[in-house]
Amino acid sequence: SIYKKINKSMADKRDQQIDFIVIGDIHGCYYTLMDLINFAKINIEGFEHFKIISVGDITNKGGVISSIKGDVDESGSVNVLRWALELTKDGKLLSVDSNHGRHLSKRLRSKYESRNPNVEYTYKDIMLQPDGKIFRKNVLQFLDSLPPYLRVNSKAGREYIIAHASVSKRLLELDKLSKPEYDYFLFNNNDFKWSGDSTVITGHCAVSEPTRVVNNNAELIRLDTKVETGNGLSFYDSKNNMVYKIPTNIKDMRGE
Repeated sequence: SIYKKINKSMADKRDQQIDFIVIGDIHGCYYTLMDLINFAKINIEGFEHFKIISVGDITNKGGVISSIKGDVDESGSVNVLRWALELTKDGKLLSVDSNHGRHLSKRLRSKYESRNPNVEYTYKDIMLQPDGKIFRKNVLQFLDSLPPYLRVNSKAGREYIIAHASVSKRLLELDKLSKPEYDYFLFNNNDFKWSGDSTVITGHCAVSEPTRVVNNNAELIRLDTKVETGNGLSFYDSKNNMVYKIPTNIKDMRGE
């Protein structure tokens, strides 16, 4: 069960100060993700030393589907997963758990088809891979290792809290979360109030443009700009305190 004692060493990274970018929901849009990384390399000085943080929902909804197109090397969700596994292994990428991560993890454990066609497409693309069995195992280990939130400090000394959907000050102090408490970080679709002395960054709740809400010293940044619909992929740069949106690459559009 994922509803267990929170591993504070996985969720709390405030023992070091880092430069980082936070990327919004990717949803299998691999070509757009690569455009974003190339943009950051060109436009952000010292980016090669940055950490990359994902707000989750890295698969499903967008990108090429191998089980339809017939080319196993082209699957958007598979290629995003391979990118995430490699960068996580190298210590370059930090990620949080998310609703689509949970849905995919559940499907990878089940012999029954998912009621969500986007999850089923991703599952089929994973199992079509030449290394499908070991890849499935590695994806499961990756997804199940993700904490419900991350706490990091920028080099400027500001604390950032990253979660997929929402954050609660009370829940951040708990060593163990119940299922509803855990799911609050991943699934909550409602607005939430944030008044802490830090910046919260989330995805999940769609916005047309990356949105920043400031209340005294509290700050909330929303980054899910629905890249899979053609509205671009957004990210936040901690070094320059800037938000950006990269256009959706036409190769990632399914035409649905």
